[in-house]
Amino acid sequence: MTRRIRLSLSRFRSFGQKPLIFCRSQDPESTCNVVGTDNIVEGEQLSASDSPSLHVRESKIACLPPELLANIFEFTQDSVYPWLYYSRKWIYVSHVCRRWRQLSLAYPNLWSTVDTSWGGIATLFILRSGMAPLKLKMYLKHEASWLECEAINVALAQISRVRELHLNADGYRELMKISTSLSAADFAASLKGIFIYSATPFQLPLERGTPNRIFDEAYPRLECMGMTNVHLPYPPGMLTYVKRLKIEVVARWPHFSSEALLNMLALCNRLEEFWLEFRDEWGRIEESSPPTSSHIVCLPHLRRLHVKARYSESLIDWLNHLSLPAVISFVNRGFCDSSSLYPSIPETLLSAYDACLVTLSDKYLDTWLSSRTDTELSMDVRLRFYPDNTRIDVFHSVFYGAFSHLTSLFVVLDIHHYYPLDAQSTRRKWVEVFKELVVLHELTVSDLKFDHGCAVLAKPLLGALSETDTTSTTVCPNLRELTLMKIPLALGPGKTEWVFPSLLACIVNRNSPHTRISKLVISECPSIGAELVAELTPFVDEVIWENVSGGAAFRRLMKY
Repeated sequence: MTRRIRLSLSRFRSFGQKPLIFCRSQDPESTCNVVGTDNIVEGEQLSASDSPSLHVRESKIACLPPELLANIFEFTQDSVYPWLYYSRKWIYVSHVCRRWRQLSLAYPNLWSTVDTSWGGIATLFILRSGMAPLKLKMYLKHEASWLECEAINVALAQISRVRELHLNADGYRELMKISTSLSAADFAASLKGIFIYSATPFQLPLERGTPNRIFDEAYPRLECMGMTNVHLPYPPGMLTYVKRLKIEVVARWPHFSSEALLNMLALCNRLEEFWLEFRDEWGRIEESSPPTSSHIVCLPHLRRLHVKARYSESLIDWLNHLSLPAVISFVNRGFCDSSSLYPSIPETLLSAYDACLVTLSDKYLDTWLSSRTDTELSMDVRLRFYPDNTRIDVFHSVFYGAFSHLTSLFVVLDIHHYYPLDAQSTRRKWVEVFKELVVLHELTVSDLKFDHGCAVLAKPLLGALSETDTTSTTVCPNLRELTLMKIPLALGPGKTEWVFPSLLACIVNRNSPHTRISKLVISECPSIGAELVAELTPFVDEVIWENVSGGAAFRRLMKY
């Protein structure tokens, strides 16, 4: 026996109290009724089979308690992104048997995620959701189909039930068409999340006396807020209680100034997470005119800060005007212009970290800072630049404020097409870095793919560890553990090409009571044998290496 679910749109007329607010499309298919649209999603045939095995299987499924079935339905709904068509697979789960079907129709929360672009299906979902809180996504277009317009009107009639609202608007004029509903007091009092996206940048009018002002109310329960291509400033009532704020800039904004950004953040008293992302690699926080005031904005509850913007002095100036006592995670992605300076990240953000992992690549500098005493703390900075930029200089300049606190440094050489023309110049740059690492205890230098080019780059780095400063003090005076990974120590028949002489010179020059290396690990370096290791052992307390034949066992040579 086959049963189809048919439902006429006339049953939902009571929901829509306003006339259609969008132009009707001339598409002849837009006049189809809910029956045809509904069958796209729920067109499965509900039939009973005469097979005994299917009867046994169905009887076992039907025995599950309603509470467990409700959890199953919710899990299938929440386990996928709710706005995609194929994410509504839990509708098909409700077709397992008639009992499951009946229970799913009686469980309003399963139908509470609605996208008006679904047309008649969206209207159907709103009816089945009963009085459950809604997650609503609305496309406000210049022209929309009749079914989409009807779905928007039905959704606006239930605006007081909306807890999470996603608005995709074709500009500010389309947003103004629903301003009356968005100004409802019961909507503002219950909204928990709002996300506005527009392909065309616009600004919300905030001046008193402006007609059709929207979002002018207080939102006491609003915790999540996202703005894409919406100019600053934002309505103060939306910022007072927000905890998670994300601003995305798709088009270039010539007036996205640090002063305007600071003024906005000053209203976010409860902010815990903040994202600022420019889609354009040249997008950045502009310098204020006049310059940014000396006022410091304190965000006492901010724990996570994510910035994707061009690395510039104006960005650092903005960070210098923030007080972030509770921040535990800072992520920065940006492009470095070769003609610009590389100001240091504020030391107030760097002083808590004692471990650093830095990857030096042809086109980027990737740095990860962490703390061994507080595992929640982390800083992830990835800076992209042209290949001709000196990445060592960038590393030294940007992270200068962290050097005096680092006890562990892990350097990854991922430069396969770049050879320094002046090895002495590269060595001096590493010396400038190592001079600041006064409490460094362990250093690891690694390659990613056993590349000979990176082996060449390792030579000036090891040479820098042999240097002394103006007071005849060896750089990194507290360095005790040195590890080389995936770096060929012997490259060819001529020893002038080898990395091993640079390693040996480093070990020998540091062979003093206060700077001696106590542990040297070269277990993952190819082209190393017992003869070369024997040259190292008089100057190191412990050498860990692996037999050149590739044996699994490590050989340890101890110096007593």
